[in-house]
Amino acid sequence: MRPFKSFSRKSAVRRNHERLLLIIGVVSLLADFVYESFRSVLYIIVKSGGLLNTCLIDGIGELTLSIARVLSPLAVKVFRLSTLYLLGYACAGFLVPAVVIPSLSYILYPLERFGKGLRTPSRDYLISSIPEKPGRKFSICELLDQSGAVLGPLIMLIMFSTTRSTDIIAISLALAYILCMITATYIYETYKKIEITTQRKHSHTVSQIPRTTILAIFIMALPLIFRTPLIMAQYLSSFKFYYREAEGIAIFLISTIFSIVFAYPIGRLIDKVKSRAMIIIPAACMLTFISLIKFQNYIIYSIVVGTVYGFTLAVCEIVPKAIVNYIISDSDARKFAYALLNAFIGVTYFIGNIIVPILYSYLKNLVLLVTISSLIDLTLAIALFMLSSRLL
Repeated sequence: MRPFKSFSRKSAVRRNHERLLLIIGVVSLLADFVYESFRSVLYIIVKSGGLLNTCLIDGIGELTLSIARVLSPLAVKVFRLSTLYLLGYACAGFLVPAVVIPSLSYILYPLERFGKGLRTPSRDYLISSIPEKPGRKFSICELLDQSGAVLGPLIMLIMFSTTRSTDIIAISLALAYILCMITATYIYETYKKIEITTQRKHSHTVSQIPRTTILAIFIMALPLIFRTPLIMAQYLSSFKFYYREAEGIAIFLISTIFSIVFAYPIGRLIDKVKSRAMIIIPAACMLTFISLIKFQNYIIYSIVVGTVYGFTLAVCEIVPKAIVNYIISDSDARKFAYALLNAFIGVTYFIGNIIVPILYSYLKNLVLLVTISSLIDLTLAIALFMLSSRLL
């Protein structure tokens, strides 16, 4: 049941596959370390502009990410996946000068998010190409990815408690970025070899994917409309009686830690139930109503809500990718399927960050909004359950 078993009793080929999987995860860890470190200090380095400027930079970045996600199906038809993979991670370097010159954040942060949107489907396809159980391999990569999301803010917290020098922070991000690119370049060279062995002269991407599969991929992305980071923050900030900014940050940190804890068990579950794991996505999202419960003790509240959000985060990150790997065996079709999944998530995130806040301001009732989202999730769970039996 351990994610990292000893390689001693495995064949040389299997050890190479395991090594490749771990290196892919390390690349994601380092890139996430750079990104989450920057986000954790964004408000501090842009302090002259206040909270409004910070939210504006973050909003532009997330909008750019959504646009890049939507464009990813076109990108995978025009460019090699190995190229998108390397260029996508190279964009993480834009955040280093943004720490030193905060005014550049308006341009450099969206560029980094654009790279994130382009590299995601190429990374997911590469992981799917490794001959391991889908649930296990995607859970290991998610575990490493979220480890970077935890280490980044923690190290920034330590740095700001000892020194507030942006130069030192920039140097630490630069070192992490250099390590990220060294490992990403190694993966890039391996990726090119995989592309050569799987390349075909004629690829009919969309026509190779059954309509029921496309529908399932789309439905798996829909629950995220009510589960974007912005919406989660709005849920929490509604409890003004005892909610404070520092406590909100604590909840998200706890959520990320618990997403690491849940990652591997979720992967094991996927490998047991296969396509039927799809219904876990809306089912997990329905649990977010727990954030509406007002606990007298905020420590208990933080742990309970952080656990639920961590579980939901791990489910939404791992399950869709592993399911695509399970239900699509053709390599060319799978390339485009991951791009489609990325595009659908981009659309749902855009709707979530734009439409849902407008709906909330109109309803002026958070309980009603969460009830509506839960009913939608229940409907999606039923639809995915009906589709699951037709996909394997």
